[in-house]
Amino acid sequence: SVVSKFYKRAAMAILVYSIADRKSFDNLDSWLNELKNNASSDIKIALVGNKLDLKGERVVTKEEALNYKISRKLDLIFESSAKHGDNSRDIFTEAAKVLYKDYLNFANNGGFINKASLNQTGYGRLSNPYGANYKLPGKDTVKLEDPGDEFDFDKGQNGSCPKC
Repeated sequence: SVVSKFYKRAAMAILVYSIADRKSFDNLDSWLNELKNNASSDIKIALVGNKLDLKGERVVTKEEALNYKISRKLDLIFESSAKHGDNSRDIFTEAAKVLYKDYLNFANNGGFINKASLNQTGYGRLSNPYGANYKLPGKDTVKLEDPGDEFDFDKGQNGSCPKC
């Protein structure tokens, strides 16, 4: 149950294999299945071929990795070297960009209660609404909590939330 809660709250997963180890690449499907079975259906997934410092020992080609990413509809692909730090920062920067873009799409499509209630507060839909109190038309004021709490809202007596 602990593992399923960990997966459930994850917004991004990074699948890592060694470019110099065929078995680690071949095991990606089992890890991907683990994610699909336990994580949210909208989890973002990055594929990272590690040990770029061992280019001379490469057994997994860039083309194989790219085909894997495309066929499994993964969100990002990188090659890196944890030993030398090559591309390590880029992986997390690009992952943050993907998550932020997803956040903006969610917010822009009414994911925080609904578009009307956000507009009536004077806050733009794309501003950070956490901790703000919102007066819903004909409803009590609700406090929008951080989505890390699985979108639970302090509903008050007549509040509403996406799950209710």
